[in-house]
This record gives sequence, structure tokens and C-alpha cells, in this order.
Amino acid sequence: MNNLFNSKKELLLFFIVAFIIFGLNLSYEFYKFKDFKALKFRYVEAVVEQSYLKTKNDKTYRVLKLKNDDFSFYTTTNKENELKRYDNIKLGVITDKITFKEYIKKSFYLKSFNIKKLQNSPNFKNNLINFISNQHENDKIKELYSTLYLATPISKELRNDVTKWGIAHVVSISGFHLGIIFTTIFLLITPIYRFFQNRFFPYRSRYFDISLVAFLLMVFYLFLLDFTPAFLRSLLMSALAFLFLIKNLKIFSFWTLFLTIIISICFMPNLVFSVGFYFSCLGVFYIYLYLHHFKNLFKSTKIGILKHILVFNIYVFFAMNIPVYYYFNTFTFSQIAVIPIGYIFTIFYPLSLFLHIFGAGNLMDELLLNFLNYNIKTYEIFIPPMLFYSLNLLNFVAIKNRLVAILLPVFGIIPIFFI
Repeated sequence: MNNLFNSKKELLLFFIVAFIIFGLNLSYEFYKFKDFKALKFRYVEAVVEQSYLKTKNDKTYRVLKLKNDDFSFYTTTNKENELKRYDNIKLGVITDKITFKEYIKKSFYLKSFNIKKLQNSPNFKNNLINFISNQHENDKIKELYSTLYLATPISKELRNDVTKWGIAHVVSISGFHLGIIFTTIFLLITPIYRFFQNRFFPYRSRYFDISLVAFLLMVFYLFLLDFTPAFLRSLLMSALAFLFLIKNLKIFSFWTLFLTIIISICFMPNLVFSVGFYFSCLGVFYIYLYLHHFKNLFKSTKIGILKHILVFNIYVFFAMNIPVYYYFNTFTFSQIAVIPIGYIFTIFYPLSLFLHIFGAGNLMDELLLNFLNYNIKTYEIFIPPMLFYSLNLLNFVAIKNRLVAILLPVFGIIPIFFI
């Protein structure tokens, strides 16, 4: 297969264009930041994404996570202000303390005053959330499914429940979900398309046309998810891979990942600070790293493929450990169960979606509650920043050095011995 860039001039031109686009978007963000701070306080309308009580220094108050069209932010109010999730509110916010770095992260804290509840205006996403929630009685299950399908924010309690099983990435919509949804769409449309193709347009490429339909549906889904970073990265990467395939270019390469990261950040500079985007890219990086060094580790037989699948999952799981424990320091011995759970999820996810479409989404509620509420002893692992940054540097070395690639998952095992 040919390379994407035929010369160094083309590569240089790409970087120049990318830099210009990045600069323009960053400048636009700075303009919006200055406009937002032009007044020391202003009134904004937002939707309540999370509402919970917190006690500090013997004082209890309510924490609100709010979202409007431009950003998410936290604020606090008195505990008697019983605002619920998805409530529409109008409030005054004090803007003088916010920095540009905080603003571009799209998530920060603002002091507030004069909070007023507005009448909820129905929209398509809220209608979907209500449709899902009305099929369940338990609040945790309602939250789980709305997070699984619509990337709504996850509460601390549910995050702790999924973290102890090591499945936070399964609950947060990412490339894993994109792959399942894309495959499901392909399997559903193929028989219908084949029927009409055989009769009216046998000259058309079935794979191209169905893939195009699937991509269009995924773009609509991306808008519905409010451009969730991990899903955005996955969709861009899938689109690039599709383009590379059409042009007979190499798909599974570090260049594909690198270009996706560059393009994503050019158009959305805030992704530089997104932990979800980082983990999404890192997971794909380790997949490519395994294929790069170990694709010929086993023979291409059924047994060999099964060995590949097992070793591949173990490799990625342990290689991800240090970054995961750097950001989320909860460890349980049950987290290794994420490997078989991942395979179960490929069936559970589309099945649960179909059950919800037909109003029977509550069929697995009891099983899920028992799973989430299962008591597991947890430990804390502290990863020093120097170790975290060193590992990220070693990732680049591992591209060329097979020994370093082998050591990466070994490094991921070591912190477990210091719990």
C-alpha cells in the first residue's frame, strides 16, 4: 500500500494547514473567553447534569454540575435548593476569577447567585432520556443506561461501582461502542440492501454504501452525544480508515492514529486537556503497538487466533494500568474480570438497546443491580507523576523497540505489589 504523503512537502503542507486551523480555533476560543469576562457577572441559562450534597468543615451545601451550549461548570448553592438532574435553570455567575486555561477546558467552577428554576423545554435528547428512565424504577439503573446510550454525566456512586470492576471505559461511550453499533447496523441493513441490490443495482458496492449510511448515522449520534471526545476520536479515526481503504492506503498504522489526534485537536483545542480523549487515544495506541510487534506471535489457525485474542487483551489491560491508576487510584482484584466482561458486553449492549426500543429495558435490572452492588474490597494505588510521564515517553520508544513494548505491561503489574 502507498503512503499517505508522497513527499516531505506534502507532509509539511499538512502541518502548516493544521497549525493555521488550530490557531484560528484557539483565537476564536480566546475571543469568546474575553467576551465572557467582559462583565464581572452575567446571567446564563443551563441544564443541571449533577446535583448532590457535600459536607466540608461541618457545613453542608449542594454542588451543581451545569451545562450550557458553550461549556460545563460547577457551582454551589444552599442545601435546601433541591434542584434535580435535567432541570433547566437561570443563574447569575461571577466571571472575574476564571482563567483562559480553565475556560478552554470547558469545565470549571463559578460562584453563582440568584438561581431560578425554568420550565423544562422538551427536546429530542431529553425525550430519549425520559423514554429510557421510565422503563426503570431504580435511579442507579436509570443513570447507567442513560450514560451507556447518551453519554450523560456519571455520578460518584456509579463511577465507584464500575471502577471496582474495571469497566469505567465500558460505561463511557468510546470506540468500543462505535464498533458494536457499526457492526450491528451493518448486520441489520445488509440483508435488506442485498435484496434490492440483486434486483436494481448489482454494480454498486454493498460494503461502501452500507458503511456510508452507518457513518451518516454515527455523525447524527455524535451530535446527540454533544461531541463526546472519545467517540469523536473514534469516529474520525474510522472515517480516516475508510478513506485510506478506498485509496488503498495502510489503515492500521501509528500515522492513522497520529493524524486523527492532530485533526481532532485542530478543530477542538480543548481536547488537549481531555482525560477521556487521552485514554481513548492511548487504548488505540496499545492496540497498534501489539499488532506492530506481535501480530506474528501465533499461527493463523483457530487456536492461534484465540491465543492472540487472550494475549492481546491481557497486554492492553496491564499496559494501561499506570495511566489508569494515575487518574483513578482505586484498585480491586476483580478488575481483571474486565476481559470476559468486555466480550459479554458486545452481546449485552445491542440486546439491551433493542429491549429499550420495545419498552422492555427493565428485564435485566435485578441482575445489573446485584452486579453493581456486589461488595468488593478496594485498595488505593498512588502513581508518582514522574512514573506516569516516563511511561508516556517510553510509549514512543516502544514503537521502534520490541523489548520496551514487552516491558510496558510488566510495568503495569508492578504497582499492584505496593498496595
